[in-house]
Formats: sequence, structure tokens, C-alpha cells
Amino acid sequence: MTRDESGSVEQVVKALVCCGCGACAVICPRGAVRIAEGEHFNRAHVDAELCVECGRCLGVCPAAGAIAGEEGCAARHTEGFPEHLLLSAADDEVRRDGASGGLITALLADLLDKGMIDGAVVVRQAEGRPLYCRPTLAESAAEILAARGSRYQPASACLGLREVAEREGRYAFVGKGCEITALRKLQAAEPLFEERIVLAVGLFCAATPARSSTRGFLDSVGVDLAGVSSIDYRGQGWPGMFSVMNGTRVIYGCAYRQAWDFLAGGPRSLACLLCDDGMARASDISAGDPWGLPGGSEAGGGLSFALVRKEAAREALAQSLESGALRADTPPREWVSGRLERQRSREVRASAARDTYLALFRRKRVLAALKGGLRCFRTIFRQRLRRDQY
Repeated sequence: MTRDESGSVEQVVKALVCCGCGACAVICPRGAVRIAEGEHFNRAHVDAELCVECGRCLGVCPAAGAIAGEEGCAARHTEGFPEHLLLSAADDEVRRDGASGGLITALLADLLDKGMIDGAVVVRQAEGRPLYCRPTLAESAAEILAARGSRYQPASACLGLREVAEREGRYAFVGKGCEITALRKLQAAEPLFEERIVLAVGLFCAATPARSSTRGFLDSVGVDLAGVSSIDYRGQGWPGMFSVMNGTRVIYGCAYRQAWDFLAGGPRSLACLLCDDGMARASDISAGDPWGLPGGSEAGGGLSFALVRKEAAREALAQSLESGALRADTPPREWVSGRLERQRSREVRASAARDTYLALFRRKRVLAALKGGLRCFRTIFRQRLRRDQY
């Protein structure tokens, strides 16, 4: 399959590498694509009766390259010389309740207050459904605050771009690396999104935990999902607490790391296994936790390690730093080097995994199937044969 062929993302779904970003549902001119929320992960679903195989969905799919033999994101988007910063919200409450210092929440709220954006596409918990996420166009500070914190479960952030298409204005977009890549492809295909999305904010991502992993964790600690109204995966300082709520009452809580270790050990998406974009390279600015930072985080309040790549992000940060909405510091050079080297190692492993996948399932060179090593070979082969991938 090449990128300019006709067809649909059904090819990607059948190859089990759909990441469920939602871009295909946004671009489809006939409404033939929707996002199905499976037991483990989200995926595209194509209505064969409506689909005319125009290929537009494939053109914006961030996973299509994995089965077309294309290089990964790291090879296509070189880092150049991004600025490295440690940033946090100046407001102590926002800082403590954010995933890692409240940078993104404080930045978006400040830009909205200054009229630099009219809203932001963010992901929040679906009302009354704690195991599901909903992308939304937040147009007030209250809506941005309601979406703060991490959601360690499948989220199709690009679906929020439907609202952007329906109204004029200047907007920010927040998403993982795969969703930022999909946004860039949408912007190339539709000038409207190029005009209206003025800031792309990326989230560091090690992999998306399965929806079923949260359910399994609740079962393991004796929490009945029927009595759960919401779940806070992070918050109350850094690295934070995992809290299960019934209304305003906490019915279960534990250290973030205890919950994360369980979630990370659950079902793994093949799309995540083949992804080499843990730091959202196509974004204007991306951010995540400062793991391993000497001295840890100040008073447990939290900090964000940010990579600033584009002028739009530099201007936005400058405005928020000047107004006092954010605080900034420069991370130690040795720590940054070590952090980026670990990321490069991950990219090398993902590249080997992509080669192994192509060799196994796209009739490429047989010897390349072993490039990632015997463990990689076994993992990919087992994943590819799983019919309950989603």
C-alpha cells in the first residue's frame, strides 16, 4: 500500500495498527468512518455502504506508514535545536492538581484570558463513564481546568477538531504524538485546520494503557465500578495520587506509581509498540514529567520538562511568563542529555520493531524479521495474531 492509493483505513484496522486518533472520521467526506470504543482500545470503523474508497482517511492516518514501509516519526521530524525548559503553573492549586506541574492547563487558560486563542481541543473524562474519554473544544478557563490531569486510557483527541471546523477562531490542540502527527496531516489536507489551529501542544507518551487495565486495577483493589463516578489518575502533588471518586468522596486512593505499574503491565497496543514518537516531535511544544531530575520536584508541587520547537510556542510562553502565569527554569545540561539519549534508544527499538513487523507481514526481506531480536519477533508475531487487539 502506498500513501496515494485509494482505499480506506479499514486496511490499517485489519493490520491491527490503528491508534484510534479520530482523524479519519474528521476528514471523511461521506461520514463513513466512526471511532469504535473497544474493550481495550479505540479503533476506526468504516461503513462499507457509505465508503467510496477515496483514500482521504488514509492520507491523514498516522499509522498508515507502518504498513506502507515508511520511516517512523523520528526519521521524518528531526529535533533540530529545541529549547529545553522546566515549567510550572504559578498558581499553586493548578500546579498541584496538574499531571506534572500544571504547565499545559496554566498556559491554555492564560492564552484564552489574553484573547490569543478562542479555545483549545482537550480530552476529559466522559460524563458518567469513568472508563471513557471525550475530546472537547474548551472555550472557557473552567472547561480547561475540568480537563486537567492525565487520562491513562484510550482517547481520540482528533475528534475534537470537528467543533473547530464548525466555528471560526484561533485554537490550540493538545494530543499525544500520534494525534499531533494526524493533526499535521489534516492541516496539509484541509487549509481550514492550518488557519484555525495556531498552537499544537504534544504530550510525552510511553504507550496508551488499555481501557480494560483500569477496570482490572479497580477489580484488584476491590472497587466496584458501579459505584465510581470519576477517576483522577494524577493530582495532589507530584508524582501524585490515583483517586477513585463517588461524587466528591474518595472511595479509594493510592500512590500514582502503584496504579501506573499495574496499568502499564496490561494489554499493549501494536500501534504503540511500533511508535517511535514518545515526545511528540511534530508539535510546537511538548511536555511531560521530569523523571530522574536531580533533587526531584520542588516541594512535591510538580514540574514539566518542555521541548519548545516552534516560534508560535516561544511567543505563547513569553506572554505567559511575562504575565506571571508560568514559572520557568533551565534544567541541568547533563540531565537533559541523559533524558534525550534514553528517548533515542527507544526510537531505535521502535525502528527495529517496524522492520520486524514489515518483514513478517508485508513480504519484506525475511532476515529483517529478526532485526529487533528474538524477543521483538515473538512479541510482534503474538500481537499480530491477537484477534482481540482492540
